[in-house]
Amino acid sequence: MINKAIQKSQKPIVLILSMAGAIIGLSLLMTVTQVLTNLSIVKDGESGAINEQFLVLSKEVSSASTFSGFINQSEDEALFTEEEINDLTSQPFVQDYAPFSSGRNFKVSAKVKLNNGSQGSTLGFIASLPDRFIDVDPDDWQWKEGDDYIPLIMSISFLDMYNHGLSVSMNQPKVSKEIAGSIPIEVTISGNGQSATYMAYIVAFSDRINSALVPYSFLNFANERYGSGTEQQPSQVMIATQNNKDPRITKYLEQHNLVANKEQLRGTIIEKLIMPTLIFSATLCVIIIIMTVLIFMLYGEILIIKSKYDIHVLSLLGFRWKVISAIFNKFFLKIYAIIAGISLVIFFIAKIFLDRIIVNSLAFEDLPIISWQTIMAMLAFLGLFIVINILNTRKYIKRIAKGKV
Repeated sequence: MINKAIQKSQKPIVLILSMAGAIIGLSLLMTVTQVLTNLSIVKDGESGAINEQFLVLSKEVSSASTFSGFINQSEDEALFTEEEINDLTSQPFVQDYAPFSSGRNFKVSAKVKLNNGSQGSTLGFIASLPDRFIDVDPDDWQWKEGDDYIPLIMSISFLDMYNHGLSVSMNQPKVSKEIAGSIPIEVTISGNGQSATYMAYIVAFSDRINSALVPYSFLNFANERYGSGTEQQPSQVMIATQNNKDPRITKYLEQHNLVANKEQLRGTIIEKLIMPTLIFSATLCVIIIIMTVLIFMLYGEILIIKSKYDIHVLSLLGFRWKVISAIFNKFFLKIYAIIAGISLVIFFIAKIFLDRIIVNSLAFEDLPIISWQTIMAMLAFLGLFIVINILNTRKYIKRIAKGKV
């Protein structure tokens, strides 16, 4: 009797619009939650420390220091003094710090020979950083005397410069990361009256550093054998900070004539470009959810009121109001199951496109099919609807059964 009353009292258009609103709200909620989770995974997985961002700092080179360098190289204005480093590390925005360790007065040249017979050589330099500051973690990032080759971590900008500049102008083949890692590099080090050639291979490319890195063990070995003089103060330092757009950082750099190599941080991209869109989407999602809850409450009340006569008759026949309300709630549970199913389909379709964007733009592929945060958001959404619907339905049916409406 009640089921027939429900079918007779239904307004299909109103029900479809209500379901459409709920589907949009749930799909958007799940999608935003999943995107936030994925970006958090990317940020945590690619940064040297969770929620840290990194800046490479160096002194701004002036014309005066350029000419004075020819006269007195012992007082290089491009180097950080101990007092300057102490002042920098005492700043509240600096969470961690490391200098770029470099070679002491020895020359480095590199020679590369490709399979097609073409080759090239260049002067260069090597440096080293603590592993916690490096944004890649190759398995073979170690060296000891007697090893067959030196592992190198190169800046990705070097490869981009070759592929999009030199290779085009010189009509040479482009080189992928995989191929670049298999090309042997002859590294010749000269200094302290000695010279030797070592084989090296690129084991990883970094978005963060702008030079060639070697393990500390090799740099120390090279300094002891080919270096001369005392260890110099660093010309570049790297700092870890919570937010590299902190206005205190900009003010400090301007006051101390420092320049920053602002790496293409995933966290910065997220915060600057993606987060405003996600915040807007989340706000819109909340508005849609609130409106949908109110519409469903109104729809349920109208459905119950239109079934008022049947509810009253059943109560006179001895049916308890809890039994009658359970029939209405069972009807709404079927509606919510349909909403959840359609929303999941839309969510996974949207996720395919969004994951592709993350993989292509941020080069990160280890993304979950669905996060537990997304599942919890979906359950919270459905739980909110079900609880509000049950309470609202029970209240109205109880009043009708007792003749109060």
